[in-house]
Amino acid sequence: MKESRAGQGIGSAFPPTMLENLHSRLSDMWYPAVQTIREAERKARLSGVPAVAVKRIVQYRDAWLQLGKACNIDEIQYGRQMDAMIARCCSWRDCKYFNAPSDDPMRVCKGCKEARYCSRECQVA
Repeated sequence: MKESRAGQGIGSAFPPTMLENLHSRLSDMWYPAVQTIREAERKARLSGVPAVAVKRIVQYRDAWLQLGKACNIDEIQYGRQMDAMIARCCSWRDCKYFNAPSDDPMRVCKGCKEARYCSRECQVA
């Protein structure tokens, strides 16, 4: 029996469907968590928090990266997928495309260059 991609690095003690389910659920939260941990580390270093606190954040980051590696989550590939999805989501919370990507890419705010919007209504909201 061939082991699924999700099970590589974890072993064959789990049924493949369980590993695929774990991989799918972990993938959805793993990349955003990595980004959050890295941002926390960056802010901690810039704000001059005690070195012991920065060290603890680095330990969390390293452990989270190891978990991703054990589950064969490709950070670069997943980042590209997230970027593509974000490019199709509107920044206005009340828009139907806030959490569900549109078929068309959003326009980018010319001021902040980060906010994305699908219509004039969303742009000015």
